[in-house]
Amino acid sequence: MDAGKALELEDIPTRLLVIGGSYVGLELGLVYARLGSQVTLVEMTDRLLPNVDADLVQPLARRVQDLFAGVYLKTTVTALEQKKAKVRVAFVGQAALSNTTYDRVLVAIGRQPNTDHLGLEKAGVDIDAQGYVVVDKQRRTTNARLLAIGDVASGMLLAHKAMHEGKVAAEVIAGQRVAFDASAIPAVVYTDPQIAWCGLTEHAAAIQHRPVKVGRFPWKASGRAVSMGATESCTKIVLDPASHGVLGMGVVGQHAEALIAEGVLAVEMGALAEDVALTIHPHPTLSETVGEAAAVSCGGSSPLYGLGENFLLAFLCESHLAPLPFHQSFRSEFVKRCLQGIFPSLIVASYMGLQWPKMHGQRMGFIGPKEMQQISLHVLFGIHRMLL
Repeated sequence: MDAGKALELEDIPTRLLVIGGSYVGLELGLVYARLGSQVTLVEMTDRLLPNVDADLVQPLARRVQDLFAGVYLKTTVTALEQKKAKVRVAFVGQAALSNTTYDRVLVAIGRQPNTDHLGLEKAGVDIDAQGYVVVDKQRRTTNARLLAIGDVASGMLLAHKAMHEGKVAAEVIAGQRVAFDASAIPAVVYTDPQIAWCGLTEHAAAIQHRPVKVGRFPWKASGRAVSMGATESCTKIVLDPASHGVLGMGVVGQHAEALIAEGVLAVEMGALAEDVALTIHPHPTLSETVGEAAAVSCGGSSPLYGLGENFLLAFLCESHLAPLPFHQSFRSEFVKRCLQGIFPSLIVASYMGLQWPKMHGQRMGFIGPKEMQQISLHVLFGIHRMLL
């Protein structure tokens, strides 16, 4: 069955095989796993969502491993045989599977245009080698009186892209001077966690041999994400290394579908990373992770993430020992960052009884509520000493 049939099933299959680690296979596979099916997924490449940045896929891959009965990479299906109400499947590759039987098989290996028998050539409409209708920026076909939008017009096969094309086409028909000229079209994978990206990705940049600079902000350092239990996620911004112009953005985590809109706007308006970093985001929200990722890419850091144990040790020393010979610029930066985020955030988190991330080299651990109350006092005393 295809994705359409998978949405029309009258019963929940006990054993479901998903062929293809694409967004369709993962979305529907997770739906049926939640409904109680034992889901097995096979993918011919060496990872899920092979065209998506690997760091965005990793949290989802771990989640899928926990929920699915099995995930087998570098594995292909060689035969499908109907056996009464079951389907017997033969595999080849790394999977230790042989002639396994399933109640249903979902084929999610992509889509192709269904334009072969429409007779479009009789209307003077050209079709490209892949079967898509050839259109210009106004969505006109090679017959100027006929316009085409959506999946048939190639590009990203997404509803919001088609809706925007439809608006352009309607305005063209109305005689307005418009064009479809999107610099970034967001893509969202509606899994748990969600994945979203727009513009240039690291994966695409590597294929193009194009140098980029990337700012990443792990959600372990976001108070809102910690309170939601979403600490495995991250937000990243892809920049031009010379100009710091925002070329793309990626998010993995809850509400990625909404967070990605800021990245689309940044790419469309030609924003610099500094523009995003200096934009005040509401606190405490997940939207802060976008500004923090931009700040990291600019060479700065968030109030906590990136400071590491040396910075925490510095204010602990200032609280308990005689004043150390820190450079005045360091003291100023310390006070600024404490007032911006460390002290208020720790106080709020301590009273809420939340955990707070702390650095262990390159790994994150957690500071408990009692420790946070103590550290809050240390920060307050440290600021007091520095201002004397």
